[in-house]
Amino acid sequence: MEVPASAFGLPPEAYATFHMDYNVVAPFPSRKSPGVAALLNLLFWGAGYVYSGRAWGWFLLAPFLILSVFTIGIFALVMLILGIPTNWALAWHAYQLVLEDRRWGKPRERRINFKSPSTAAILNFMFWGLGYIYTGRQWAWLLFVPYVIAASIVSLVAFIVPPVAIFYYLVDVPISLALAWHAYSIVNEDIERRMNYARIVAKPI
Repeated sequence: MEVPASAFGLPPEAYATFHMDYNVVAPFPSRKSPGVAALLNLLFWGAGYVYSGRAWGWFLLAPFLILSVFTIGIFALVMLILGIPTNWALAWHAYQLVLEDRRWGKPRERRINFKSPSTAAILNFMFWGLGYIYTGRQWAWLLFVPYVIAASIVSLVAFIVPPVAIFYYLVDVPISLALAWHAYSIVNEDIERRMNYARIVAKPI
């Protein structure tokens, strides 16, 4: 029995695409080192992305380097110490991106298009709901917009009353981690559904 593409959240034309030419793994998986990418992103924001072949990483790395040069390295040192959650989140993201490239190949080389689980996770970690929006869940705007407004207000209050910042982080970080894990999980589920469908339609009758 033929299984419709819609049963897996795929467009109807997906059947022909996968039935004719199915190969989930790209011809040339990345040989970059996840550890190097993580270390570079930990020390120099965006450097790990550039190393992994993501040109958009320069939008993060260039400002980081410019500010570091003009402040004689003080900015980089401050970010390394005070930006600990962000530093490690960026390092983890670069590490995971390279692992994804090693497993599935570079995004432009993959036979099946899907979102990055680690990107969805870090977006949700940084901004509640943004990871869901990245995956196509439009309902997440109902979470993202209030979060941005609330975070802006809290930031202004924390500037006047510093202890508020500590309380904010104690509440924000655990919830952000939970949302990051959830976004990571649902994207992995999306990928599994797509791959399972491809295996079904590619199986000889």
